[in-house]
Amino acid sequence: MIDVVYLVASKGDHEDLRYSLRSLANVEHGTVWLVGHKPEWAANVEHLPTSHNGGTKWRRIRTDLARACAIDGLSEHFAYWNDDFFALRPTEYPVWHRGPITCSPPRNQTRQAKHRECVSSTGWLLQKWGIETPLNYETHTPQVMTRTGLADVAARADETDIDGLQLRSLFSNIHGLPAEHVKDCKIGKPNVGITDGQVWVSTSDGSFRTGRVGKQIRAMFPDPSPYEEVA
Repeated sequence: MIDVVYLVASKGDHEDLRYSLRSLANVEHGTVWLVGHKPEWAANVEHLPTSHNGGTKWRRIRTDLARACAIDGLSEHFAYWNDDFFALRPTEYPVWHRGPITCSPPRNQTRQAKHRECVSSTGWLLQKWGIETPLNYETHTPQVMTRTGLADVAARADETDIDGLQLRSLFSNIHGLPAEHVKDCKIGKPNVGITDGQVWVSTSDGSFRTGRVGKQIRAMFPDPSPYEEVA
């Protein structure tokens, strides 16, 4: 059984996580692990608290995932989720990519890199590592990884001074995962909703709170999951 790992970086109620956990009913899974913050309402999950002394968002992600890989109780194969990923109907985990990465050297790392710059510098590094045509696996869907494989990738990434490296793309390209070419699953605009037959969706903070897609997700999953306290 494949365990589930969520990185929950900040404190707060994390209402999107609540509904993401509800959507886990649509995928076969084992133990749920919350790495970082555990909301007060969360129940029946394993918790690995983390503390950070500075560093960027991206390096904190690498550190947290490396710590997760060292958990003895975590299954060797696990699914790496974000709290804004949702499985909309019974399904299996996808292996998807968005096409070749437009690779470019890392820019000034003294500021917070934008996502597209992080992806392009990830592709640049992969080319340095011998991957001629890196693919972009950042489809905003859960990624099945292995503890040993991801720990190795994170360690190699830490040997560089590049910020913003995307671990899903690093892992998947290094391991040569065959994948289907799809469009990004993220919906960030408030007036865009779920399309007919859509299986996976991701949201932004704003689109989940007040957008059409957030209203649709809340309507699809009205009942509490085993992973939340019920008053």
